[in-house]
Amino acid sequence: MSATFDTWLNYFYTENWDAARSQWANMTTDISMAQSSLNGGDLAGAIQFCINALTHTDNARLKLLDTYQYGYPRYRLFYLMNLIDDRLDALEAAPPPTVTMTAIINAMLAAKFSELEYFIGIEDAYRVALWNAPFNVEFYAALARGFQKWP
Repeated sequence: MSATFDTWLNYFYTENWDAARSQWANMTTDISMAQSSLNGGDLAGAIQFCINALTHTDNARLKLLDTYQYGYPRYRLFYLMNLIDDRLDALEAAPPPTVTMTAIINAMLAAKFSELEYFIGIEDAYRVALWNAPFNVEFYAALARGFQKWP
């Protein structure tokens, strides 16, 4: 059976993760009960609640990693990891996107008014921050020298 990444993620999240989370909630309750028993002087009860907490912790692990549950293989986590690894390999193999001045200008020319308004708002906020900052003579002199070489 071939399934998409989203299908496998949904299987894992809805069944495996929810079941494990329920076990963790039970573990937390058992730890609280163990502390209450210990505070009340019931050492045997505290020990039993600690054992229960460990059992719930192990059950949570089994819900996530066990090989069989509900009558079919539970290798979903490992399958998901392989799918993620495949996607990462594909991303690493892809050439990095290039940003050119032409692409930026074309995007600005194609922008909606709301996008321009947002862009200018951010740019003006940067100007305010720079306007209120101390003037860095060396930085702006070096910047100007860089433009002297511009053809």
